[in-house]
Amino acid sequence: MKTNKDIVEAVANLPEELLTDAIVRAAAGEHDPRLLHYLPERYRTPELVERIFDADTPTGWRHWDLEYIPQECRTYNICLRAVANNRNNLRHVPEPLRSGEILKQALTGRGVLHLLDLIPQAAWTKELACHVLLHNAPSARSWNRTGDNASRERIVQVILSFVPKRIRSAAFYLTLLQKQILPIATLQRLTPHGFRTRRYLLALAALDYAQVPVEKYDYGLLRAALFSDKNMVGRMMDSEAMREKILSLLTDELADRIVSESPYDFRKLPERFRISERLLLAVEHSSERRYYNDSLVGGEDRRLLTRKVCEAFVRRGFDIPELPQEVWTEDFVAYCMEHGPSFEWIRQTPRHLITWEIGTRVYEEHPDLVGYLPRRYLTPERTRKLYRDRPSLKDELPHHHFAEFSKQTGLSEEFYGGEVSLAELKRDRREFSYCRIGNTYLGLFRTGRYSSADTLLIMTRAAKSYIPAEPVFCHRIGTFHKTWLEKTVADHDPHFRKPKVLAALKDVQALCYYDVEPVRTVFGTTFYRNTFMGQTVGYCIRRAGITYHDDDFDDLIPGWKRKWKEMQRSGQEPDPQQMVDARYLHAILGYCKTGIAAFAEDYGLDPSGSYTIAQLRETIQKVGYRPSLHAYRLELRAIHII
Repeated sequence: MKTNKDIVEAVANLPEELLTDAIVRAAAGEHDPRLLHYLPERYRTPELVERIFDADTPTGWRHWDLEYIPQECRTYNICLRAVANNRNNLRHVPEPLRSGEILKQALTGRGVLHLLDLIPQAAWTKELACHVLLHNAPSARSWNRTGDNASRERIVQVILSFVPKRIRSAAFYLTLLQKQILPIATLQRLTPHGFRTRRYLLALAALDYAQVPVEKYDYGLLRAALFSDKNMVGRMMDSEAMREKILSLLTDELADRIVSESPYDFRKLPERFRISERLLLAVEHSSERRYYNDSLVGGEDRRLLTRKVCEAFVRRGFDIPELPQEVWTEDFVAYCMEHGPSFEWIRQTPRHLITWEIGTRVYEEHPDLVGYLPRRYLTPERTRKLYRDRPSLKDELPHHHFAEFSKQTGLSEEFYGGEVSLAELKRDRREFSYCRIGNTYLGLFRTGRYSSADTLLIMTRAAKSYIPAEPVFCHRIGTFHKTWLEKTVADHDPHFRKPKVLAALKDVQALCYYDVEPVRTVFGTTFYRNTFMGQTVGYCIRRAGITYHDDDFDDLIPGWKRKWKEMQRSGQEPDPQQMVDARYLHAILGYCKTGIAAFAEDYGLDPSGSYTIAQLRETIQKVGYRPSLHAYRLELRAIHII
């Protein structure tokens, strides 16, 4: 395979009479600048030169070295492209061409100090000097981070030594300052005192007020500093010397600027500048900056709390000072309701102005402030919900609600607000939750934080509605199988008697602790309910020997129809590897959740898992007979498990 070197050497050693246009074009396609040294002058055309240096791949530029290009071929474009490829090519650029874009390309980036002596004096411009400084003296932010500021300052001094004096004028140093090419402190040391003109000082004050001596400040410099883009107002007011200078030159315009940028400096203004209009301006701007834990007014400035100022504090939404009593009217409270982003104003609102609507808003949106509401707005229902959601608010809630609850239920105050249904108590087992069954209360709580073995069930009962409930038992729960609650009550409540249900109703009875009561019979369809201690815990429908259980009475008929329809379908036996889960059995086949849970409990299955038909058959053979095997024989046969 031929190489670039082979072609260049071939052209170099080939007699001139044997050179042809085709050979020259092929050699130019290798993009080797040295080729120009071996070609007769008649071939050194602009077109050929462009072809040599017209390469799209990085390897085509590896010989961009002007020393291989004859002097007569070093055009402006060639030199520009060569310098852009390698800045060191600047030393081979003819001196008349060292200007403009060529110098900008060569001096872009760091590490160009060795090239500065190659720049003709006439080629230096203010823009070029700024360009070199910008790329070789990084901005002020990096200077302070690196710690090698002294060496960087020496680099700046070296660069400036090459810049002609005609360039280093007052306008030049002003440009360096305005464009922030150098750190301000460094520029201050390098700028001759004679060049620190009025314009220079104005720009300096706008960038960093501390670089201008306090004694040099007049109204113009002070205004430039205060109205600069940088937020220096707060720092200037924190400096005692600057604050004295500001206050001595203060005008309404400057005072407005101060409170707009640093609202809490309103208190530092002389009394004649502390007016309600300016306080209003300070409040509006403090709201935008979200200052906390401070107040804009105090002492004699309370005279400035007009209606408009008070409304501004309300719109601010926080850190509202104590407002005058005369401002509190129904109209002002309505304004607070409509425009206040928070309800902090409720802390000061007179009780007689707090309406039911306001109390409802506070209860729903700002429960932390319910302690400022009249007690009549905290009904037992609201108190229960608040305590359940936020136990830390207990001290803010009416205590008599807690005392009445404990007297009525016989449970401790921790149970307040924790009422759930019997099914929820069994399923969720939340801390300090309870359910009511007639005049009986069942409460669940823990003595430990991490172990379910520390869970206790307490039972209380009231003989009559007006007699306080008394404890019946308090028993530690050892296991949470599907009948844990009913079994605990049956074993420890002396009044409990396990119901006797006819054999014909065993498929209707969900648990052996439940009693069965017929509800109605319509066209051969009988509806039942399951009760526990007189409390309805579920419903059942039976027709044509098929039963369906559900907690919702309205879902009985649709559920039974779906189940009957699926059980009537005849088909071949399914694949033993077909997957079966609770969702499929309930949603697709219509089997009730009660039966699915009972079967899973009897045979140690996970109701949330999936099993193949073969696995279910094997489980039944391994475990043997369980009551649910007989109770749900029709359902099991329908899905070919038995």
